[in-house]
Amino acid sequence: MPELIVYDNVDVLGEKVSEILLKKIKEIINLTNNCIIALSGGETPRKSYINLSEKLNKVKSEVDLNNLKLIQVDERWVNSNNERSNQNMIKKCFSSIKNHQNKFLAMPTPDNMSNISEAVYQYEMRINELFEVFHKNSIDLAILGMGDDGHTASLFPNNKEYEISLNNNFDKNIIFAQVLSQSEFRITLTPRILIPIKNKILIITGEEKGKVYKRALTSKDPRIYPVCLLEDDSLTVYMDKSCHDAFVQ
Repeated sequence: MPELIVYDNVDVLGEKVSEILLKKIKEIINLTNNCIIALSGGETPRKSYINLSEKLNKVKSEVDLNNLKLIQVDERWVNSNNERSNQNMIKKCFSSIKNHQNKFLAMPTPDNMSNISEAVYQYEMRINELFEVFHKNSIDLAILGMGDDGHTASLFPNNKEYEISLNNNFDKNIIFAQVLSQSEFRITLTPRILIPIKNKILIITGEEKGKVYKRALTSKDPRIYPVCLLEDDSLTVYMDKSCHDAFVQ
């Protein structure tokens, strides 16, 4: 069962999660010589990313940042400088780290690749190459969130591409899908690559999402609530108090 940890508010949560991330990064690098982290977009993890960036700068003598690689969980099919771009947000959060762009493997976007199918293919190849260079077959650590409809990454309920990716024979780590509710395409990691991650962190804040997460765990159906895909011993859930109060109500 996942571990659940609650903090008083989102500011405390952002600080504490960054401390936990730094500790895990150190442990993973000490154990395997390198670390691959998958980062989600959105407002929820922003504080943790900024705090983590500051902390990494302070421990450069302890952690060889050349052995750290940041990748994306998902991305909207918008230009990389668009305010809705996840990689735009991530780059800003980690901009204080020297040569931060070399540590970040960003998903292709329309301003550097015109075809979304080709973008998916290229990112799949880059992830496979990263695994080969780092001598790994999975991502070490992932920071994930949950939407008001129970989606995680860009795996949305009632989505054809997502439902296909749930098939046991599905062999792709990356897909693109159209999010009908937002009239846009997104690129995302699939269940095939997300589920095996040994260190998954799910950050949920706010009263409404506490209610959604409660419904998700009651349902236990990942087709209706994709966040249910994450439910195993490798997951730690972090909530603020308002979220937790709604969750246990």
